[in-house]
Amino acid sequence: MVFTVFSIFWAMVTFCSIGMAIYMTTLFWDRYTSNPTRTTVTTLHAPTIALPFPAVTLCNENIVVESKVRALVETLNYSNVSEDDLINCFLQLQALTNQDQVIWNVQDFQKLHLVLHRNNLTILDVISRVGQNCEEMLLNCQWNFMSVNCSEVFRNTYSKLGLCCTFYGNLRFNKKQTFTDNYGTEGTLSLVTNPKVEPNKYFLGAMGLRILFHDALSYPDFRALKKIITTGTQTQIQIFGTKIVCSSGMSKLALEQRGCVFPGEVTLRHFTTYSDANCLIEKQAYEMMDICGCVPFYYDFIDFPKCNTLQLACFIEASIRNESWLEYSDDCPASCEDTLYEVKTTQVKLEKGDFYYIHSGDYIENLEEHTTQLKIYFVKFQKILQRDLLFSTVSLIASFGGIYSLFMGCSLITICEIIYYCTLRLFVKKQISKRTMDSRK
Repeated sequence: MVFTVFSIFWAMVTFCSIGMAIYMTTLFWDRYTSNPTRTTVTTLHAPTIALPFPAVTLCNENIVVESKVRALVETLNYSNVSEDDLINCFLQLQALTNQDQVIWNVQDFQKLHLVLHRNNLTILDVISRVGQNCEEMLLNCQWNFMSVNCSEVFRNTYSKLGLCCTFYGNLRFNKKQTFTDNYGTEGTLSLVTNPKVEPNKYFLGAMGLRILFHDALSYPDFRALKKIITTGTQTQIQIFGTKIVCSSGMSKLALEQRGCVFPGEVTLRHFTTYSDANCLIEKQAYEMMDICGCVPFYYDFIDFPKCNTLQLACFIEASIRNESWLEYSDDCPASCEDTLYEVKTTQVKLEKGDFYYIHSGDYIENLEEHTTQLKIYFVKFQKILQRDLLFSTVSLIASFGGIYSLFMGCSLITICEIIYYCTLRLFVKKQISKRTMDSRK
């Protein structure tokens, strides 16, 4: 009776131990497969040379300057429309970047299309002539303590904000990343700008500049870091960079586990360098092509037909109503190794006389009311983070060993004994039993 009770108790303990061991094994395995990585701080005091300086894109909030529209209209051949009506048609191009605010008129776009067709002009031609270009916007540029020709470090670009100026550094034609070992207000990028501000009934934006900070190898899409700078100010913009690097073990994980991609794992059709921004804008271009049969003028990275004025209605409606490209985040994973930026701004309202001496020896004349000084610079120290494995294969095996040792007293020797008793020992016993029977005969 006592032996039976002891056997039952021992069987219950054994089965409970096996059940707990299996349960704990499942927990560790789920944790290993679903959240295998961690991010740790490598250093908070990295030098600025460790991170690329971001591309800086300056866009005038007033993408259609009325005085330039009037100058353009004087050169055009048109009929059956008055000059004021034609100017209003041009000013409605503000809807290209403010689709949800500007009340646009299809009939006006049709009039504009006829005029542009008669004069062999495209939307891109118009935007380049009615927007403010780099030569007009930038009065003075300094980079790494040296005065430079603005045209050497900036170039005219097109984005969803119209005609813009983008700083790529001295490698602007190669569109490679630019590095600097300087920091502080005087050591990096200092600009004097003169954004044209000419309000009109279609201009509903802020009076000033919109500045985008992004990687030099990535398209400045809607996810780029943006700041609006008021004109007539001295604005200091501090850049706080964070560089993310990966350990060697990260590349051994499946893409589904790490949730990011390494260079070369995903290729894009129209960009040589992969980034989630490039991937998203490329997919948007293909969807816009499917919907409207054309793409906006600022998709200059692709050879699809650009939307003319008659097709602008389709483009604007698709931009307002179609949010499906936000779902592309699953198809466009982030890069495993990346550089992120944060900025802080400080603005001081300046009188006209304050602009005359930007630095010692720099004398600038004929400054206008909206002249704005920008100082864009790295802070002294940057941050570097590292992604590595939370659980390596060795750690997983060690965890399993601890589980089965705790609940079942099991070890590698125990496993060898079980294999021995289930295989070799049975074979030996069978051979001994056979020899015993033979000897009795």
